[in-house]
Amino acid sequence: TCVVLAAILLVLQLSSSLWTAQRHLVPKIAEIIPTNVSQLNTVQGNGAVNSIDKDLSTLSKTESVNNANWLRVELGTVQYVYKILIYAQFFIDWLTNDGCAHNVSSWEECVNKTSGVNVSVYQGDTPQKSCGILQLDKDKISQEENIFTFICRVEGDNVLLSKDRNRIVIAEIVIQGKGR
Repeated sequence: TCVVLAAILLVLQLSSSLWTAQRHLVPKIAEIIPTNVSQLNTVQGNGAVNSIDKDLSTLSKTESVNNANWLRVELGTVQYVYKILIYAQFFIDWLTNDGCAHNVSSWEECVNKTSGVNVSVYQGDTPQKSCGILQLDKDKISQEENIFTFICRVEGDNVLLSKDRNRIVIAEIVIQGKGR
C-alpha cells in the first residue's frame, strides 16, 4: 500500500507540474488597441471612430457603394488576433426616426440588410482568415443580446468587416489577442 500511495502521489505531482508548464504556454490575451479605423463612407455621425470609442450608445454606419462596403480596424503592427467581439445594437426603440423600424416587416427587412457581414483578419491587403459572418438575430433586439464573438487565432495587422451590398452598422468592436 505504501508503494501504491507513493506511485499515486508521484503521478499527481507530475500532472500538476505538466499543467503548470502548459499553462505558461498559453498566451495572455488582452485588448489590442487600434491605431486607426476607417470605413467606405459615413452615413451619419462620426463614422468609423464610433466603432472603437468604447461608447455603446454611438454607432458606426456605412452604406455600400458599387456593390462594396467595408470597415477596417488597423492594429499598427502584426498582432496575434485571438478573438473579435462585436456589439451590434439594433433598434432597442422600435420607433426610430430613420424609417427602419416603424413596423415589424420593415424592421425585419432592416435586420436582413444589416446582416451577412464577413469578419476577417488581414496582413496588409492579404486575407489571413475569415473568422465568421456577423448574422443579426431578428428575435433579439436589446444591446445585451447582440454581442457576437469570433474566434480567429491568426496573426494580422488589421481587421476588415465587409459585405457586397446594404449596410454595416456596429456599436463597438473589441479585438483581443497578444502582440508580438
